[in-house]
Amino acid sequence: MNIFCRVCGSLNKHTIDDFPLALKNSDTEYHGAHCSNCLSISYLPYPTTEALIAHYSNEYNFYQGGNHKQIARGIGFSKLYLKPHAHEGRVLDVGCASADFLYGISRSSNWDCWGIDINEESTKRAKERTGLNIIFGDIFSKKLPVKYFDALHLRDVIEHVPDPISFLKRARSLVKDDGIIYVRIPNGINEYSSKRKTHKQTDRPVISTPGHIFYISPKGFNALCSVTGLKINRRFSDGFKNGLRNLGLWPIPKFRRISKKPIKVPNIAQELPDIKSLKVAKSLKKYLSEETRLKKGSSKFALEHVYILSPKI
Repeated sequence: MNIFCRVCGSLNKHTIDDFPLALKNSDTEYHGAHCSNCLSISYLPYPTTEALIAHYSNEYNFYQGGNHKQIARGIGFSKLYLKPHAHEGRVLDVGCASADFLYGISRSSNWDCWGIDINEESTKRAKERTGLNIIFGDIFSKKLPVKYFDALHLRDVIEHVPDPISFLKRARSLVKDDGIIYVRIPNGINEYSSKRKTHKQTDRPVISTPGHIFYISPKGFNALCSVTGLKINRRFSDGFKNGLRNLGLWPIPKFRRISKKPIKVPNIAQELPDIKSLKVAKSLKKYLSEETRLKKGSSKFALEHVYILSPKI
C-alpha cells in the first residue's frame, strides 16, 4: 500500500501489520504501517486530535503535580543544556504537563520559562501552582511568538503528535536562528519490536500506554530534520538494558514490583516540593549522572535517542 509518510515526507510503499493496535478511551482499531523508505512505523489510520486528547485523561502520569524527579530534571537541564548555551533566555517546554520540570529551571536559572499542553485542567493547575507562562493548546497556538525562544524542550513528544513534519516545522519557526532544540525520542524500531509478542501473549489489541503513534527510526529522524530545516549537532543513545530486552538480547526480570496504590490527582493548592529537599537532591544527582553518561551516536540497541538541533540558516 502506498502511503504518504509523515516522518520522511515521501509517498512510498508501506507494509501493514496484521495485529491490532489501540489507544485508551477509544474503540478505533489501528495497525502498524512500516515505511519502506525511512523504516519508521506509524499508527494507521492516523489518530485524530480528539482521539489523542481522550487518551490523555487527567490520570495520565505526568499531569500529576509536585513531582520531585521532574523538578530535579529541570534543575539538571538548566545546568547541562541551557546555561552553557546562554546565561539567560527564553525556553519553551512543549507538552509541559504539570510544569514541574519548568519550575525546576525557573528556580535554578535566569531563564524565562514557558510551557504549553493540550490538557486544559492540567495547564490551569500548573499556572496557578508555579506562576509561570503556561498556555493551554498545542504548538500551533497563536499565543506562541515566532522566533521568540532561545531553546525548545521536546522530550518524548514528537512520537505523540498527529503530524511530525508539521510539528517540527512549527518548532523551527518558534526558535531563534541561534537557538537550540533538545529532542529525546524512543528508538522507534527498537520500541516497536515487542508489539507482536505482546499481542500473541494477550490476544488483544496492543494499547500504546504512553500514547505513542509514531515509532521513528534513526533514519527517519534524519529525514524528518532534513525536510523541516533543522540540523543535528549532537546525538546520543540511552536505555541500553531495556533496548536489549526489547530485542530479546537481555533477560526480563522474573519478578517486578507493581504498585497497587491508586493514582491521586493533586488539587490546585498542593505545595511544590522544596528544591533544596533531600528527594530533589538525590534525583538531581541521578539525572546528572545518567545524562553525562549518554553514549555518542544513535545505537540500534538503545531504547532512547537524544538530539541537539539548531535551525539551518
